Formats: sequence, structure tokens, C-alpha cells
Amino acid sequence: MKTVVAAKAENTENQGKPMKTIFTVLVAGIVMAGCGKGGNEDGGSGVEKAAGVFTGAVAGNEYRVEVNCSYIDKDYFQFKSDKTDITDTNGDGLIITGMETGGKFSLTIVDNGKTFSVGNLANFSKGNNKAEGSGQLFEEGTSAAHDVRFSVVCP
Repeated sequence: MKTVVAAKAENTENQGKPMKTIFTVLVAGIVMAGCGKGGNEDGGSGVEKAAGVFTGAVAGNEYRVEVNCSYIDKDYFQFKSDKTDITDTNGDGLIITGMETGGKFSLTIVDNGKTFSVGNLANFSKGNNKAEGSGQLFEEGTSAAHDVRFSVVCP
């Protein structure tokens, strides 16, 4: 009789294993399938972006740079010259970003490691796929302020 009980105990140990394996494979498949959704080929978020042009001047330097524009018709308009806000991904030495949030407009220009920025630009307007602004940008690491005037056209 003890042998039969031992055989039953051995069977009950293995009873849940095939179901556990099937469940694990199913969950892994769903997770892997979900990871491929919602992005695009360059790893972006799938947000519709339009090619535009930033033209401006600060600290004696003039800029004419291609930018990606997003949400030009919304109150959370933004543009950037590179794939990220913090890395010069195209190797031109420039990172130019602008973002409208809650009625304020922030602008940052990084020119070969020298950063000029402001969290709330004094003058900003937009309409007809164009944004314009002026005010002062502050040079990071100094107390210097520089006049800026720019426009962004986002067709």
C-alpha cells in the first residue's frame, strides 16, 4: 500500500507542470508581441512629425537648421533638431529644441557644448504653420543673457 501512495504522490507532482509550461509560453508570447506595437522603425513613439526649418540668431551666431515639428496646431507644440533633446545625434554640433506648455514657451540652443536656454521666452506666437519668438536666452554657467529672435516653419 505504501508503494501506491508514493506513486500517487509522484503523479501529483508532475500534474501541474504541463499547464504551467503552456501558461508561461503563452504569457511570454503576448509580452513579445506587445513589445513590437506602437513604435516605428527608428524607435520613435509613432507621433506624427513634420520636417521644418528653424531660423534664428543668438550670441552673434545665426542658425538655419532642419527640425522635426510636432503638434504645431496644439498648445503643446514642440520641435527639435535631433532625435533626442540631449544628444547631438546628427553630428552637426547643434541641439535646438523648443516646447510650448501651458502658455509658456521654452527654448534651448546647444552650440558645440555651449548651452543657451530659457524656460519662459518673453515673446512667442504661432499661426499658419509658423512660430516666432524673441527675448533673452541665458548662457549656462555664466550670468550672461543674450538676445534671441527666431522663427520655425513647419509645413
